Amino acid sequence: MKLTTPNWSPKYAKYAKYAKYLFWLAPVLIVAGLTAGAVAGWDAVPLTLIAVGLVILVAWLIFLASTNPAFWARRSTQAGTNALIATLSMLAILGFVNFLAARYAKPIDLTENQILTLAPQSQEIVRSLNQPVKAWVFLPELDPTDQRLLENYQRENQQFSFEAIDPQAKPGFARDFGAQSIGEVYLEAGETRRLVQSVAGERLSERKLTNALAQLGNNQTQKVYFCKDTANAACKPDKADSLRQPTA
Repeated sequence: MKLTTPNWSPKYAKYAKYAKYLFWLAPVLIVAGLTAGAVAGWDAVPLTLIAVGLVILVAWLIFLASTNPAFWARRSTQAGTNALIATLSMLAILGFVNFLAARYAKPIDLTENQILTLAPQSQEIVRSLNQPVKAWVFLPELDPTDQRLLENYQRENQQFSFEAIDPQAKPGFARDFGAQSIGEVYLEAGETRRLVQSVAGERLSERKLTNALAQLGNNQTQKVYFCKDTANAACKPDKADSLRQPTA
């Protein structure tokens, strides 16, 4: 749409050359907000960019209506306005789709043995959590594999969360918490804390983490196992390498 500014009144003539720049600033901010929200998440920054862009767009339209009423009667203006509305609507739809994709994203595990997917019993246990449970990992930085495992638990239930704490950077917190060495992993639910394992020199175990989750809400010790022997009656024959509560 070609923007022209004919027949401006002398009162607003000095602002005429800035009107088109004000118009183009609005879609730039809106697109920047939608892009930032889709990539980095919908926090205050992308929402602010979109809001400012909409405010500028509305202000520009009001300014045109007050200074040049005949502008809206022109056929080119109507066609350009329709094109602008269609473009903004498409951007809004794309932004909404990206928001849904980011909010409800679920990665697909294409590995042969589904090694990046929680076992069915792990999914069942974490989904049954009815109170906040947090995993504390006393390491300066999480191993990517361990972080992916913890994210899988969190994806199943938002009651589950995790955080890495550097004992050397926060020795007071580690001491008050009761951590004894670097690499220890604890689960905390309310006033209850349970040591899961130490990941110093080894990877975080799904079996141990799921066992600890199962025991948090129970007075008696329960265990879940990885079953590899499909001939064992305690294992599901069609789900080798899965977790299963053994039968008495």
